[in-house]
Amino acid sequence: MLGDHVEVGGRRFGVEYVKERRKTLAAYFYSDKVTIKLPSHMGIWGRAKVLESLERRVIKRLEKMSDKGFEELDRSNALPTFTNGQRIVVMGREFGISIREDPAATYSRARRSGSEIMVTIPAHFDPATKEERVSNLVRKVLSKCMLQDVRSRLDAINEEYYGFSYNEVRIRKQMRLWGSASYPQNNINLSYRLLFAPQEILVDSPSNTFNYFLSGLPS
Repeated sequence: MLGDHVEVGGRRFGVEYVKERRKTLAAYFYSDKVTIKLPSHMGIWGRAKVLESLERRVIKRLEKMSDKGFEELDRSNALPTFTNGQRIVVMGREFGISIREDPAATYSRARRSGSEIMVTIPAHFDPATKEERVSNLVRKVLSKCMLQDVRSRLDAINEEYYGFSYNEVRIRKQMRLWGSASYPQNNINLSYRLLFAPQEILVDSPSNTFNYFLSGLPS
């Protein structure tokens, strides 16, 4: 096995092995981690042979990505970043971003007031931490306030094209998938990044990206 980490192209990646109910092995790449998923039912000897082959492919993939400085990997795992005074459009709705650095604050927080998303961040945070905290806070506020819009869009698409039965809809920090459906719970999970997709991608057409996850639900 690769162990708990691997170094390729001057970058260190943590290695995580996860057993779950699945038919095949798979590897997922993140900015600082590789997650290898294993079928829980597979015996140790049968798993060892295919795992060795997969791990060789993981190293080759990392080496190939390192040739371009891991640009593709970092871009695919990056959340949108925001600046004070910025105006953003999310599914046709415009929001303003207000970021205030507070020397007395001990934790970061955010709230929505009308069309403004107001973020307060401790002034002592370093620039990288501030950017990460602002990105995650705005993500949480937008996910909450856009959920009903997303649900309405899904209901309209589903009624016109599919007729599936589903329960909860969640907007999550999914990085490797645009969306997924759980069964038998019949819940829908959508990537937060979809909120920033061009409107032509999100229109209610039976062939657009916004619909891919529906194929996993029973009618």
